[in-house]
Amino acid sequence: MILYLFYEVSHGSTLLQISQDVYSGGKWGNQRLVANNFTAAVTIPSKLAAGNYLLRHENLALHGATSLNGAQFYPVCIHLTVTGGGSVSPSGLAFPGAYKQNDPGILFNPYQGDAANQAYVAPGGAVYKF
Repeated sequence: MILYLFYEVSHGSTLLQISQDVYSGGKWGNQRLVANNFTAAVTIPSKLAAGNYLLRHENLALHGATSLNGAQFYPVCIHLTVTGGGSVSPSGLAFPGAYKQNDPGILFNPYQGDAANQAYVAPGGAVYKF
């Protein structure tokens, strides 16, 4: 499970990853999501500049990801307005275009075992550090 914030920069969108839950403790993030009654919590960083954002929650199914175009994306988006005294307007990745079909986090074999799964790197860059 990956959480992104999108915000408008000029006439394009910037993708900023604020949270992710991938593989740890022998389980994938989606397994923890199911065990938690399909509930996830995220804190919007207090340092984030006020403005209109799109929060994108994305589940990426990897069971078919051993071949090109086999990964399945399940996004859900909500609009939100951030208010407060934050002033950070971080740069992020351009979207669309942040993913490629052969990125290591998209073209991946989740059946290689624990060590390979622990080394998994989610697409979309690292979680932004505020």
